[in-house]
Amino acid sequence: MPSVLRLQSWLQVFVLYVFVFAPSFLPPVHAVPAPAANASTERRCAKVLRRQEWRTLDTYQKKDYIKAVQCMQRLPPVTSFRTVNSHFDDFQALHINLTDRVHLVGHFLPWHRRFLSVYESALRKECGYKGANPYWDWTKDSKNLTTMLRSPVFSPTTGFGSAHLAGPVSDGPFASLPLAFGPGQAPNKHLLTRALNATLLQYLTKEQVLNTTRQPTFERFRVELEGAPVTPTIKIHDAGHRLIGGDMGDTYSSPGDPLFFLHHANLDRIWWEWQMADPAKRLHEVSGRASVTPPYGKVTLETMLEMGSLAERVPTQVPGHGLAAGIHHSTSKAFQDWDVKVPNIRGDPRLHWLPTGALPVTCTACTSSPSSPSPLPAPRSRPSATRQSLPSLLTARSPFALPASTPHPAMEAYFDNKGNILNARIRVARDHSAIYTLKTSFGGLRGRKVTVLQDENPGPPLSPGKPACVGCIWWREKAVEVLGQRKAVREVRRTEGWFKKTHYWRWSEDRKEYELRHEHEGWKATLDQGLSIAARFRVPFRPHLFHKTITPEVHLTKPALEEDEVFLILAMIYEEIKRQDRTNSSSVNGGLGW
Repeated sequence: MPSVLRLQSWLQVFVLYVFVFAPSFLPPVHAVPAPAANASTERRCAKVLRRQEWRTLDTYQKKDYIKAVQCMQRLPPVTSFRTVNSHFDDFQALHINLTDRVHLVGHFLPWHRRFLSVYESALRKECGYKGANPYWDWTKDSKNLTTMLRSPVFSPTTGFGSAHLAGPVSDGPFASLPLAFGPGQAPNKHLLTRALNATLLQYLTKEQVLNTTRQPTFERFRVELEGAPVTPTIKIHDAGHRLIGGDMGDTYSSPGDPLFFLHHANLDRIWWEWQMADPAKRLHEVSGRASVTPPYGKVTLETMLEMGSLAERVPTQVPGHGLAAGIHHSTSKAFQDWDVKVPNIRGDPRLHWLPTGALPVTCTACTSSPSSPSPLPAPRSRPSATRQSLPSLLTARSPFALPASTPHPAMEAYFDNKGNILNARIRVARDHSAIYTLKTSFGGLRGRKVTVLQDENPGPPLSPGKPACVGCIWWREKAVEVLGQRKAVREVRRTEGWFKKTHYWRWSEDRKEYELRHEHEGWKATLDQGLSIAARFRVPFRPHLFHKTITPEVHLTKPALEEDEVFLILAMIYEEIKRQDRTNSSSVNGGLGW
């Protein structure tokens, strides 16, 4: 009995130490110094929207952007150019009118930065677009012709239509798009055309981009970026245009292809990365001739950037704010020891490029704050050791439910039959509306051919004879396809642990890696070395004579058809079917489920 009392006493001392004394010895997390009392105030960006690479947007974000572009193509023109039919045509006509004044000159990059900002502003103000203009990093697709043709930007369902080898674009949201100009400067009614040229892929590699950003001066940088005919060889600017060909390949009328704005957003991102290598100098550095005809003159920081009637003229450098082209820039470094004040230019949202991950953002609101270094992001609370600290993906109705204090809305979806997980409709629990359809085709003795995950109202097929899908599992080829891009399973899946029971799935190096484990009633996908639950796929064991078969369920973080979510659904279905094949648990129905 005394030993029990001593044990209780020691336990009381330990609890007192943990909850009273121990916290005082813990180091502060992301402690932020208070601003100086005499710090002056200046305008800071209070709300930003990130510019993202096209493939990182989810399906809804991609469709929102495409709808905004289509809205621009329906709006009446605001310029006086003849034969212009829409506000979208205004931008093509302005570019044609100014091509000889803004190409092969020192203000090529500042002018296109401004041009892109005005276009982005029109999408947001005139068409209600909530995001920022995305960019297309073509280095991710330039490995060979096959990878380029499968680039997400060329998806007919969630992209800009196929990259035709020659001829009018015949699928996707811009199929049979009428254009008023081009090729060249003359008015010419025709359909949007493309003519993919695979020989240009060699100029759109990561090595070419690195060679561009290594240039020590603005003059050498802008010449290396713009390319022919400034240089005797092709560079990344003209290579991006000529690769797609057709209207995009024409120097004058290229803005007729909506991909123009993603290509130039990527070039502007590369310029910003170069500027951020030495911001104190390069934000104020510009050089080169001001005209392609004599007298050539020289570009200065006071050179005006013309936008016709689309926007007001602004100088290449806003006085006191660096080479911003009427746009404010901020970097991750600015949050610590460097900043550029926000220029107050009427009617133009401020553009920010964050070099961390090379993601640009747009400032939509500004606020006054001390001019001393901005504080670091708000500290994260110290995670609790209890299960409540894990992000819950499930509601209280779910058999897998975690506590209701989840920071994100849950999405429960149920298969509409009780066994066949490869041929089903998946319904959202809150209103039982079908959002996905699963269909599997077979080919004789060789078994399964392809499982297709698609919208209830799918768009045109990806190619003749191929199912229209947002995701596919190609069983014979041992490959998975997400939003038009196919990869071998061995590229996106690896196994570890005893008997290789732990499976890791990652779509690409810049995406999240999911750890999939099989549990008693299905599969669990986690992130951060198993700490954060990303999804659950409930597939019960073999039905028993005295037990009711339970409907399969899938639980995801968001009700969005995002690339990660499509990939995760396919990964869990793939793992479950392979498990059934190994255990012969579904032999009675050909390996299709229960």
